[in-house]
Amino acid sequence: MSQSSPPAVTSALAAIGSSPLHALRIRTFRLFFVAQIISNIGTWFQSIAQALLVIELTGSGKALGTVAALQFTPMLLLGVYGGVLADRWKPRTLLLTTAGLAALLAASLAIVTALDRISVLWVWGLALGLGCVQALDRPTAQAFLYEMAGPKDLSKVVGLYSTVQSSARMVGPALGGAAYAMFGGATCFAINAASFLVVVVALLLMSPQQLWPRPTQQQDVREQVRAGLRYAFRSRALRTPILSNVVIGCLAFNFMTVIAAMIGFEFHGSAQALGAAHALNAVGAVFGGLWLATVRKPTRMHLALACFAMSLTILVAALSPSLAFFLIWSPIFGFSIGAYQTTLQSSVQSATEPAMMGRVASLLALGSVGTTPIGSMIVGFLIDAWSARAAMGLGAVACLCGGCVLLLSRLRDA
Repeated sequence: MSQSSPPAVTSALAAIGSSPLHALRIRTFRLFFVAQIISNIGTWFQSIAQALLVIELTGSGKALGTVAALQFTPMLLLGVYGGVLADRWKPRTLLLTTAGLAALLAASLAIVTALDRISVLWVWGLALGLGCVQALDRPTAQAFLYEMAGPKDLSKVVGLYSTVQSSARMVGPALGGAAYAMFGGATCFAINAASFLVVVVALLLMSPQQLWPRPTQQQDVREQVRAGLRYAFRSRALRTPILSNVVIGCLAFNFMTVIAAMIGFEFHGSAQALGAAHALNAVGAVFGGLWLATVRKPTRMHLALACFAMSLTILVAALSPSLAFFLIWSPIFGFSIGAYQTTLQSSVQSATEPAMMGRVASLLALGSVGTTPIGSMIVGFLIDAWSARAAMGLGAVACLCGGCVLLLSRLRDA
């Protein structure tokens, strides 16, 4: 593929400095980044309202768990096919489609809630629909980063983009909870629908001439899936991080569950304490992502060190002697999470050919998100059988093992 680019892209890239924040000087990425933060804040409005609504409708923890299972299972089953589509079609077109569908689903939930026709089956069905949309949206968004930044500054853009969810988590849960208490669930769902429309507007404002070209492939879908798997697993630079991330994602990245269990069961804290823990964790994750984004081309060695740091911070959090210590430690804990996520995405994407980015990104999403239904069951069993500390400790062990595997792989190639 030719590395030439339109004058508008070349001019924008010339302005990029060493700070990851300078990636915002690229107009297309700036539009996308801001729109994604707004959309993720809107998603928190829906997540909080959805959980509270299910509790009101059923009073059942199993019904609440079913919502999460339905929303994340499509990533486990369909995520790889979402990556194939991201490599077959233009990501901008696909993202316009996914944002429009997500807005329609959220608006449907708002309407049935406002009309007082809501039931748990409606919530389950629309959660499943949103999960199917996310199975396509997540790998497509990662592939789109290349088209906005090109190969030279991809790591900066990936690093900054990795802070989107953490940035939204700093304010989203608190705003969502307040909106639900003041205006009800229908308003929260309508706000989420509007936030997806912001993404649609941002994508429409982008000029295709400002995007880097990326080759697409039109083979048989099943052959493209097999080709993507062969490509990822024949390269140790990709295989080891992807497989390590599956273990870490399954056993360590259940923070919504384990943090809530630590606050509720170990420290008998309040809802305000839980919100504070998530917000402080998110602040640390943002700074961790920004700091690692300054590394121009992260390697497996950087990723191994990030795993060791995450293992240590999770272990300390699990052993926290008091709620105050747990809250004070939360930004440090979050910093290591942000550093890991940024290093993982940057190192994998920098080692991936542009034509394969959608499929490789889908494998990363499979490990980080698709394993949630399995991991939540394992973590839930440990919490009930032993304690929330044991569940967090398992995550620390998973990160330690992932770091060791990555370190040995890097030394073997040296």
